[in-house]
Amino acid sequence: MLPFAKFHGLGNDMAALDLRRGDSAPSAQSEAAARALCDRHHGVSADGVLAILPAGAPGPTRACACSTPTAA
Repeated sequence: MLPFAKFHGLGNDMAALDLRRGDSAPSAQSEAAARALCDRHHGVSADGVLAILPAGAPGPTRACACSTPTAA
């Protein structure tokens, strides 16, 4: 199970994942995971995923990453 919080603002629903502890699967940031989480019928019905990353996460300096699945 992947704990999350759901937020709404400016007409969008975002599922927020706190990945700072590092105990969640890295695949939680993948496009496939974002599609599954955002699914209107089998997921949490969100427009995108906001991942809060641990300090020193690979990639550009950032505190979070936003993934919005594209329409199929």
